[in-house]
Amino acid sequence: MQNESFFLILTLFIVASITFFLMKMLPGTPYNNPKVTGAQLAALNKANGLDKPVWYQYIKYLVGLLHGDMGTSYQFAGQSVSHLIISRVGPSFQIGAQAMIVGTAGDPAGGHRGYPQELLGRLHGDDFRHPGSVHP
Repeated sequence: MQNESFFLILTLFIVASITFFLMKMLPGTPYNNPKVTGAQLAALNKANGLDKPVWYQYIKYLVGLLHGDMGTSYQFAGQSVSHLIISRVGPSFQIGAQAMIVGTAGDPAGGHRGYPQELLGRLHGDDFRHPGSVHP
C-alpha cells in the first residue's frame, strides 16, 4: 500500500510539473485581448505573479495545488479555477455514467449477434447465415 501511495503522489507531481512547464512554453500570454497595451500587460502580469522568476511561480503553483488553490481563471474574470472545476463535475459524471450504461448494454447484444438466425438454422436444419451453402 505504501508503494502504491508513493507512485500515486509521484505521478500527480509529474503530471502537475508537465502541465506547468507546457503552459510556460506556449507562445503569447494568458490574456486573450489583443488590445491590451504594454502597460496593461505589465500590470496584469504583476497582479497575477507572472513577473516573478519561473522557479518562484512553480513553487507557488505546487503549494497552491497542495492547498486546493488553483488560482483565478483568466477567461472567467474573478472566478476561481477550483470552483469552475467543481461546478462541472456533476455533468461530467452524468455523461460518464451514461456512456458506461450504453457500453455495458451494448456488450451482451454484440456478443450474441446472429443468435436468432443460428437458433432457427439449428431447428430447421438450414444455415440462414450463408444462404445457398451446402453441408454434408
